[in-house]
Amino acid sequence: MAESILIRNLKPGTKAALRRRADRNHTTMEAEARSLVESVLEGDGMASFVEGWLTVNNAFRGGPDLELPEPAEPRPVDDLFS
Repeated sequence: MAESILIRNLKPGTKAALRRRADRNHTTMEAEARSLVESVLEGDGMASFVEGWLTVNNAFRGGPDLELPEPAEPRPVDDLFS
């Protein structure tokens, strides 16, 4: 059986922003909210957290979908001070 939640006390404008995002993606508000929550919870590690935060933050602000650059290779500690 599918699980359900009810979210109360959203900031003013959140529902309208979700509606705009759903319209841009040609989907329902429910499907869009489900996609946002699932995308945040699917990832692991800091990059997924940041990507999820940007996705949700921009969705509620009505901003663009941003893509994160590929993480840089870690540098040896000695290179940091030269």
